[in-house]
Amino acid sequence: MTPVRVCMHVSLALLTDIVYCHSCRLAPFVFFGERTYAYTAVGIILPFLYTETVHHTHLECHFLDNMKDILEEYGDFMKILMKERLPTLFAVNLHNQIILNTEILDSYYSKWSKNYSLPAHEIKEIKEKNGERIISINKKCFVEMMSTFEYDMKLYLQNATNEKLKEIQSKLKNGKFLMLSEIIKTYKKSGLISEEDCKLILGIAKIRNMIVHNDARPTDLDIEPSLLELFNRYEVSQQLNANYNVFLKLQIMLYEFYKKWYISQKNIYKKFVPKQPSEINYKVFK
Repeated sequence: MTPVRVCMHVSLALLTDIVYCHSCRLAPFVFFGERTYAYTAVGIILPFLYTETVHHTHLECHFLDNMKDILEEYGDFMKILMKERLPTLFAVNLHNQIILNTEILDSYYSKWSKNYSLPAHEIKEIKEKNGERIISINKKCFVEMMSTFEYDMKLYLQNATNEKLKEIQSKLKNGKFLMLSEIIKTYKKSGLISEEDCKLILGIAKIRNMIVHNDARPTDLDIEPSLLELFNRYEVSQQLNANYNVFLKLQIMLYEFYKKWYISQKNIYKKFVPKQPSEINYKVFK
C-alpha cells in the first residue's frame, strides 16, 4: 500500500493550548470538522486519514485581552503618578514590561493566525514550541518585575522615617546585603503591611527564587494557600506545573499590593522619587 501523508489545515494560533511545567505538559488538542476516510483495496477503513479545516476558539487571545485590560487599569494608576511627578521605578518598569509583553505576543498571534497545512505528527511539536514562547516571555517579565520590586523596597527603606526601621536601616547603610524576605518581615513587624500581605509577597518571592536558583522546583511546601492554588502541581523537587497564565496572575498580585503600598506610603516616596539616581531611566512606553 502506498504511504499516505496525513495533513491538517490549521491555524498555528490554535496550537498553544498549554500548561506550564518549565517544559510544557500539553492538554489534548481537539479538532472539529468533517472527517474524510480512505479505503484500501480490501475495503478497510483507515480512520487516521483525514483532511479538514479547523474551527476553534483562540484561547490564547483571551490571554492577550487580559493583558491589555491590565495595562489599561495600570495606565490609570500611572497617570496619577505622572501627574504627581512620582513615577517610581517599579511602576514605570511594570508598565513598560506589560506593553512589551503585549506587543510581542500580539506579533506572535498575528503570525500564528495564518492557515497552514501541517502533517498531523507535527502538531504536538508546534504546540509545545509556541507554548514555550508564551511561557518564556511572561516568566522573564515576572522575574524582572520582582527584581525591580526588591530594589524599590530598598529605596523606600533608605528614606523611611519610621523609628522601628532604624536597626535594619543601619544594616543597609553599612553595606550589608539585605534579602527581600528580611525587609518585608520587618515592614510587617513595624505595622507597615498586614500579615496577609507579608505572606503573599514572601510567597511570590519564593516562587521567583525557585525559578532563578532551583530549576522551578520547590524545596518545601510552606507557601501561601492563595499561591498554591495557582499550580496544578507543587511538590518538593518536582518542577512547577500550572496554567500558561500563571506569571500574569503573579504580576497582577504584585501590582495590587504595590498600588495599596504606594498609596499608604506616598509621603515617603515624595521625599526621594524626584531625587533618585540619574541612572534610573523614566522613559514610559506608550
